[in-house]
Amino acid sequence: MIQNQSLKEIVYDRNFLLGFIFLSGLLVRYSFHNFGLPFTHDDFGYFVFALDISILDNFPNYLISSIGWPLFTSLFFQIISFENLFSYMILQEHLSLWLSALTVIPVYFLSKKFLPKKFAFFASFLFVIEPRLVLNSVEGLTEPFFLILFTSALALVLSKSIKFSYIAFSLATFSTIVRPEGLIIILLISILFFYNHKSQKINFIKFLPNIVIIFAILSPIMIYQMDIYGEELFFSRILEGTSHLITGTGEAEDIVDDKLVPYKFDVDVVYGLINFFKYTLWILLPLFFLVPLGLFSILKKWNYETLVIFTSLTIISLPVLYVYSNFIESVRFLLIFYPLFSILSTIGIVFVFSKLGFNTKFVIMVALIFLIISLVFVSIKQENYEHEFEAYGVADFIIQNTSGINSLSSSYTKYIDPLEFNEKWKNDYTVPSIDPFKRQKNIQIINISNFESLNSFISESESKGLTHLVLDSNPNLNLKLKDIFNEQDVPNYLMKIYDSKEFEYSYHVKIFYINYEILE
Repeated sequence: MIQNQSLKEIVYDRNFLLGFIFLSGLLVRYSFHNFGLPFTHDDFGYFVFALDISILDNFPNYLISSIGWPLFTSLFFQIISFENLFSYMILQEHLSLWLSALTVIPVYFLSKKFLPKKFAFFASFLFVIEPRLVLNSVEGLTEPFFLILFTSALALVLSKSIKFSYIAFSLATFSTIVRPEGLIIILLISILFFYNHKSQKINFIKFLPNIVIIFAILSPIMIYQMDIYGEELFFSRILEGTSHLITGTGEAEDIVDDKLVPYKFDVDVVYGLINFFKYTLWILLPLFFLVPLGLFSILKKWNYETLVIFTSLTIISLPVLYVYSNFIESVRFLLIFYPLFSILSTIGIVFVFSKLGFNTKFVIMVALIFLIISLVFVSIKQENYEHEFEAYGVADFIIQNTSGINSLSSSYTKYIDPLEFNEKWKNDYTVPSIDPFKRQKNIQIINISNFESLNSFISESESKGLTHLVLDSNPNLNLKLKDIFNEQDVPNYLMKIYDSKEFEYSYHVKIFYINYEILE
């Protein structure tokens, strides 16, 4: 009897349960991720910046959009040394994955502000198994680091402790370096700070240290930004974004044929609102479908907890609305809602099943049902790793055997930048003064879409460095390219040098060498 009682105390121990939930989240993430593919998009930019910091032991002489995440990962790059470049990428993936799983801890303490202890555990479990978070956590992006900072800051400021508020403002300021919307987090916890201490006449004096903390953390980064860019990029982004919303247009730069080309883009608040509600409704599935019921439940009694949730949801919605007004469509920007959605979903569950009489077995059964739903969703949505590794193999052949190809499919072209970078890394890499996406490319990729005939494309692209024609089994290929891919009516100046079928790939790609002497 004593042994059973002791076992029950262990099972219900807070640290044991949080550890179990954390390990469950970790296990789910590792089960669905296949390490070995290089970074290709924003994750590649963050990685190179982190690597450059670790090499220089200082900031490089160029800027990327957000430096907080690479600044954090560079600390580990300096501690742990690898001979293989891709091992550093895997380390970044591990860091992202662990941070995502560790967020259960601040989510639990945040949930305790709104839920009984038993259901705070459930909310943290719901958060850590949420399928979109699972998929995002293995991409090496900024969201896991940003979410743990945001959730920790919010939980600490709600403790109403002045000392904890100093830590909260420190974390919120660090989140600003990780992602631009961190400024909104500072605004949110400032509002909550003043509300929590509204009865104290000296609350502004107590807030002054927080201002010192904010500028002490941001000032070195702002100075660095001004040295490189000519202006700081934290507060100027707010002014710029406000201007975009008022005028309905904005300006930016993109890379076209290795050159920076300025362009204008539209900003439409109505379109942003439509997309905001559309994607918000979309992310309620598969686990957060009870969020509306949770909102309804807390609205029945307007109190401090209700005020906190609605204030938080309103404030963090602002940067998301701006992003969607820029015609950017991705659910990534809504991940900031997930800690609060986990709480609201749990409130909704309590509201639905309160009449049934809760017990531990019931809570475990519901948790298992949600876990199964999450695993099914992740298995459906996860990358086709077989295809990706095959596309990576195609890109590796292109790097080793060509110097200029036609643009056709992002399946393999997205791997060319990291593979080129790996070649430079193996040959005494030095840090250049330009960001990864603007650096000189060894492999030229020439746009094939603006040409009427294959002959004219090849003739006019010779001066741009075109050496090979790459074709895949894309059903949208025009008839001439499709005939060449099927090796029917192949011009005599094209010679096939690669066929992925010879490597037993499912992804079918052929590469043809262009003999310009015969073409002439």
